[in-house]
Amino acid sequence: MKIQKNFFFSLIIILSLGAIAFLVFWLPSFFADEFYYVNVVFSDGDLIVSTDPSNLFEKNVSRWTDVSATFRNNSQTECSVTVQSETLEKSFNLGSGSEYGIIIPKKEDIVISFCGVQEEIKVN
Repeated sequence: MKIQKNFFFSLIIILSLGAIAFLVFWLPSFFADEFYYVNVVFSDGDLIVSTDPSNLFEKNVSRWTDVSATFRNNSQTECSVTVQSETLEKSFNLGSGSEYGIIIPKKEDIVISFCGVQEEIKVN
């Protein structure tokens, strides 16, 4: 009888922990947009930063959602790219016609330097 009681309580504890894990980790993902994109394109000395959706810089992004930045080099030469913020410092070289993607932090000022042209953005 005591073994059945211990088994029953153990089963209840395991199911409760599973329900709590579901509520904390998976449930919010059903209510948050899953993907946000920032596109950074360098072409002919000009740096174009566009987002999807277009109001990404003004709207509040869920803390459950990653923001992906895609860097595209449309110039004829290789470029060095630097991305800096409070928590991120990334540098890489990008060949002509190449793309590179990273996950960028939210609610931080992000300075992007692409072939010497600098732009500052903030994803809210």
